[in-house]
Amino acid sequence: MHSPLLERISILQQFVLIFLFQVGSAIVVGAGAADAKQDLWIAEIVACAIGLILVVIYVYILRLKPGYDLYDILSLVFGRWPGRLLAVLYILYFFYISARVLRDFTELLIIDVLPETPLEIVTLLFILTVIYMVYMGIEVLGRMSETFVPYFITFVLLITLFLIFGQDISVENLLPVLGDGWEPVLKVVFPELVTFPYGETVVLMIIMAHTTHPRYMPLTALLATVLSGSVLSYHAFLMIAVLGGDMVARSTFPLLSVVREVSIANFIERLDALVVFIMMVGIFVKVSLFFYGGLKGLEFLTRIPFRHFVLPCGLMVGFLSIIIAANFAEHIEEGVQIVPLFFHVPFQIIIPVLLLAVLLIQRWRQRRVKRHGFRGTLQKWK
Repeated sequence: MHSPLLERISILQQFVLIFLFQVGSAIVVGAGAADAKQDLWIAEIVACAIGLILVVIYVYILRLKPGYDLYDILSLVFGRWPGRLLAVLYILYFFYISARVLRDFTELLIIDVLPETPLEIVTLLFILTVIYMVYMGIEVLGRMSETFVPYFITFVLLITLFLIFGQDISVENLLPVLGDGWEPVLKVVFPELVTFPYGETVVLMIIMAHTTHPRYMPLTALLATVLSGSVLSYHAFLMIAVLGGDMVARSTFPLLSVVREVSIANFIERLDALVVFIMMVGIFVKVSLFFYGGLKGLEFLTRIPFRHFVLPCGLMVGFLSIIIAANFAEHIEEGVQIVPLFFHVPFQIIIPVLLLAVLLIQRWRQRRVKRHGFRGTLQKWK
């Protein structure tokens, strides 16, 4: 290991962090709706099933090298300099995705909540909060997540209850099921829905290696992924049942549009704050973990504690999120057409699969050497 990690998170904190990370911005953005339309909920179920395979790959890599995180394993498997080169690429990737996720949240606030506030002000305030949280350490982030996740789940359930009482849900909007066949569903499943958010869990290989009970880490990660996949599938089902497939496809933030349909006795209305809170908690965790992943990479390369890089790198991520796109339409287009294929697939799928293959070959060779060595010893005794 490159350095002992004094901070450890509990199994419950790992579960909560994975759940909030995966739900994050995915619950609000409504990825894949343009193609899958009323079958988006089916696409989410299929994507979760494939996403579980990716999570199994990540946790199995960590099980093969217990006590080591992603950067350590890259160096051990590929050698010092190739491993360091891959570490640099992962650092840039994590910082870039951190900036993209931050832009998702700031755009929501600018478009629907604070239209008169400059993007730069919102970005600066949010990234300063992230800087402070990451500087305090991953344990503090884990405890914060434990505190807020009950409110997160409660607000999601409240939205459902309000929609039921307001009679806004129409199951007919879900018909026809698979009216255009499986092609539109599979088109959005890979790479869009699989890589966002399940493949992004690759960054959690940096914290999952350091839980208080490592033997429960794989089960916890899989259960959290199943829960987040269930929530996203249910959320897609709810959006379509309220708005219809076409409306969800046209909406910038479908969940926000759903909440605006709530009107009970002309009294319970305008519940935008619930959506903002849900997205704020998820995106805060997501930005923080991607940012932390990049910082731990710098610590791995320089042997300097990551806290020395928090402020300058945090301000850099904030600046990058501002200049990453001229407007929200360009931001979304880039996120759908370029990022999944050219960024997500290599770092979330190709490199981890290659890493696992090399580790399995190494383990097979070691067992073979031990087996032959044992046989040779027996022959000598005879």
